[in-house]
Amino acid sequence: MFPFLSACGILATASNAGGEIMSKHCPISGKGPMTGNNRSHSLRATRRRWNVNLQKRTFEIDGKVVTVRMSNRAYRTLNKSIKAK
Repeated sequence: MFPFLSACGILATASNAGGEIMSKHCPISGKGPMTGNNRSHSLRATRRRWNVNLQKRTFEIDGKVVTVRMSNRAYRTLNKSIKAK
């Protein structure tokens, strides 16, 4: 369905068979969490982070079914580029 994922090296990074900790980064777009402040009514600042909206997506790449954790924005962009063709 998405042949460019194997060209990008996503096939190698998609599997988590070793049980390593998966980061909050999108392997397609490279987006990571952003940090900033919560602001109360009195404008008191406490640190917080906005995580990326990572979703598990299943693709068939070179005859193999692969699950990739990618941001929803990257998935929508990929779908838009495929529909435009």
